Amino acid sequence: MCSNQAAIWRIESGKPRRRVNLDEALGFCQVFGLTMDELTAPPMKHADPVVRGLVRDRIAKKAALTRMQRDVQILEREIEHIEFELAHFASYGEEQKTELEQLTRREEDAWMRQHP
Repeated sequence: MCSNQAAIWRIESGKPRRRVNLDEALGFCQVFGLTMDELTAPPMKHADPVVRGLVRDRIAKKAALTRMQRDVQILEREIEHIEFELAHFASYGEEQKTELEQLTRREEDAWMRQHP
């Protein structure tokens, strides 16, 4: 640990000035939660690690939302197809329509009991 502290002091103080080796850079990335690109990028006036983390989090959440919206659209199309098939069955006559309504009520009730 002492050699690490001494190395950090030499890097921070610049006395004597030296380059950071790859192992040290990777260690900094891990400690500060940065990517190597972020560590080696020119400093930004207002983009501290917290802000960069928020930006990354926002991008990831927007991507997740986009995937969810796509999944909702797929489910809506599947439901429309199922409803079309059920309407076709119900169109055979009143007996089939009544049977479909009863079956739907029983299945919805059973689902609600299992998923309160």
